[in-house]
Amino acid sequence: MSSICSTVLNQSEIIHSNKRKTSEDPNITKRTIALEVCDVLITQAKGRFSFNEHLTTALLFQNEYYPKFNEKFPTDYFQKTINCYPFFTKERLKTELEVIYSRDDFRLLKGIIPTIDYIISNNMNDLFKEVLILLKL
Repeated sequence: MSSICSTVLNQSEIIHSNKRKTSEDPNITKRTIALEVCDVLITQAKGRFSFNEHLTTALLFQNEYYPKFNEKFPTDYFQKTINCYPFFTKERLKTELEVIYSRDDFRLLKGIIPTIDYIISNNMNDLFKEVLILLKL
């Protein structure tokens, strides 16, 4: 973002409206306008990228942590997921995840796509209904 601001500040021409004629120093006006543009860009970028809680969901499906999650359920990750996607049946989703964490066949699957494929190819769609929806999200 700072490189964008530097580029804007170094621009030699900024289009001025013909209706507004000012007796101000053109360099100060250019700088003021450039800083306003940078401020808007920074504010917009922060707003657009501030919501990232939904990314926590992917942490629930890291198979190398399944043995650890089987011993101690990842309540923090789960709660953040439920907060992002409140339409899930919380108890059912938790139960389905607990089953996945306890099964050796799921521990061998690396990634979300192989997990989806495994559930579908083994006709477990109804058993892991909530998990399947979450994986597809």
